[in-house]
Amino acid sequence: MPAPPEPSVTPRTRISLASAALPRPVREALLDLLALVSQDVAGRLEQVLSDLERHLFQLAERATRPAVQLQHLTQLRAVQRNRDHLARHFVELLEAELADLRAPVLPVIPTTGAIPRAPAWELRLLEDEEAGEDALLRSISMRTEARAGLQLQLLGQRFGVLAGKPAFSAQTLPTGPYRLATLLGEASAVLEIGPDTRLTLLQLFDRIVLSEAETLLEVMNTTLALRNVLPSMAYVPLRTRPRAQGGTEAPAAAPAAPAPAPAGVQTWGEASGSFDFTRQMLGRRRGLISRLRTGNAGPQGAAAVSTQELFEALGPLQARPVASISQVRDALRQQLGPERAGMIAEEDADVLELVGLLIARLLRDVRADSPSATWLERLHVALVRLALVDHRFFEFAQHPARRVLDAASEVGEHGFGDEDLDPQLRATIEQAVQEIVAQYNGDLAVFESAQHAIHEQLQGVARRSEVSERRQVESARGKERLAHARRRAADVIEEETRERALPRVIRSIVTQAWADVLTLTLLRHDEGSEEWARQLETTRQIVAVSEGGPVPAGLGARICEALTLIGYHVEEAASIGRHLSAGRDTDDDMAASRTELAMRLKSRTRLGAQAMPDGPPPAPRSLMEQHYLDTLLAMRTGRVFEFSVDADTTARHRLAWIGPATGSALFVNRRGQRAQEYTLDELARLMARGEARLVEEDARGLVERAWQATLDSLRTFGSQAQGEGGRDE
Repeated sequence: MPAPPEPSVTPRTRISLASAALPRPVREALLDLLALVSQDVAGRLEQVLSDLERHLFQLAERATRPAVQLQHLTQLRAVQRNRDHLARHFVELLEAELADLRAPVLPVIPTTGAIPRAPAWELRLLEDEEAGEDALLRSISMRTEARAGLQLQLLGQRFGVLAGKPAFSAQTLPTGPYRLATLLGEASAVLEIGPDTRLTLLQLFDRIVLSEAETLLEVMNTTLALRNVLPSMAYVPLRTRPRAQGGTEAPAAAPAAPAPAPAGVQTWGEASGSFDFTRQMLGRRRGLISRLRTGNAGPQGAAAVSTQELFEALGPLQARPVASISQVRDALRQQLGPERAGMIAEEDADVLELVGLLIARLLRDVRADSPSATWLERLHVALVRLALVDHRFFEFAQHPARRVLDAASEVGEHGFGDEDLDPQLRATIEQAVQEIVAQYNGDLAVFESAQHAIHEQLQGVARRSEVSERRQVESARGKERLAHARRRAADVIEEETRERALPRVIRSIVTQAWADVLTLTLLRHDEGSEEWARQLETTRQIVAVSEGGPVPAGLGARICEALTLIGYHVEEAASIGRHLSAGRDTDDDMAASRTELAMRLKSRTRLGAQAMPDGPPPAPRSLMEQHYLDTLLAMRTGRVFEFSVDADTTARHRLAWIGPATGSALFVNRRGQRAQEYTLDELARLMARGEARLVEEDARGLVERAWQATLDSLRTFGSQAQGEGGRDE
């Protein structure tokens, strides 16, 4: 007996927000959220679809049965054919859901004879794809709630105000990760894909887009707060101070003093910022987003969690990879208990928050599929424990832990692929991360040892990169000299044969075979040498003989000898020598032989043809292209360029050399290996189209840049807090 159908809902006409019957403030707030999600989420669907196409292609390649391969290729063609419609359809569905925010959802009243609704407790069988998709959506919701539960609760309260209803749950929140994934599943109907491919699409959406949902939810909350939707609402547990037995409030437990720097590591350069000042900015940020502090206070008389106790509680968690600080807090609640976890000293809580902000920023700056992302997650807890007892981690850019973190993150920076990562360096960093995670228990020497090993390996990588780049530049210079010699040989032959009535076949032989002889002579000797003068005189004799002049003694032998030096066989070189020294008057057999020889020479690879390939002249340049060309002509080597590989992927390469004769630009990767080579004209056109751009040089490491970006974000919150305070007054 088939299971009874689920009750359906009344279909609603899809309307836009602009025409929705909503109050103007609600409509404007929802329009802001729609624009925010459209830009952040729908904008990254291109990468999701590109990865889906790559996945389907790989499945088709690995398929062993033709029918399965055909199925994957059919799905791939469907995605390629309809991918341009997915983002638009997704935004339309989201807009319709936001427009119906205040519309009631009523069940359809069953007509006579309809199958009665099954009891809520009754179990029923599900199709495999239905069960798989439902389980995936629940998994997405659970992961997001674990990472950003507080932000989801705050946003649910604000949506309740907008809708005039009770607070929305994480599963019913229109712009929450669960509903976004559900809407994407509905919008995927335009792709005409099967259930398995749709599950893969949702998995990629979760990995690429929803992995950063915590940041998106925080921005949405801030946007609604600025729209005056519960601007002062927040949930932050109160941290109470322990009370002495006499009832008076006792001072909070003092944190452990920072461990003194070992000998040899006393100077780490200038401080990049004061920890106390950073905490002040963090407090302003906390004050802006959490005006109301409510919640259950800790038990009266309970002792605050000391720094040492917190340090030891984090010890068992050090081996776990952690992607966000919320996971650390959840683990601490399990380790210490909910009540004790709320009694962490404010200074230690600030350390947790600052390390979390730094790691979150670094995870945004590195590729998700790079080893750096894994290393950062594995080092997260160890860095928190270090920062608890050594606040200099936040203040000195040359701190050993900062330098280890810098090396671990820079190898996966956006714009650099796996081919840029030296295998030996990767193995060294992997070993250093393992040692830190396994051995660190308050001794800074563990980080110093890891930093020393990485530093030595980085020096080796720099030396190998320099040698490799030098070889690439020398090779490019050799090609440049070859192209210059080939061009000079062509100019000489043009000068000597201009306005000369040479037979067509003789001219063809001279401009091909004999031009290679002149090219090789210029490569080995300069134009002031006796060898060049001798070959130049031979060229003039060949031209004179071809016009009917007398044949100098030994001309054929000299031609034959010169041709053998550039790789011609003796028989072929002798044949060419006979033809070039035979003069104008030849019999029919000689003429036929010359034609056959000319045909063979055309199929022969020319000396230096790869160094200076023949091609059509470049098209006229636009003003923008000419501007970029002038910039490139005045540019020094060593600058870094970023090239567009596809819609969502870029590659960074360094300009190693510019050829003055051919105008070619050689680019190498971070290992000094040849990456790309363009002419300056091609490069200027790429820059004008936005497919290549010059990256501004920054001597700071990735960690220092991420830390300064974090401080800038805190300063922004601080200025907003001061502005809010001024308006309140």
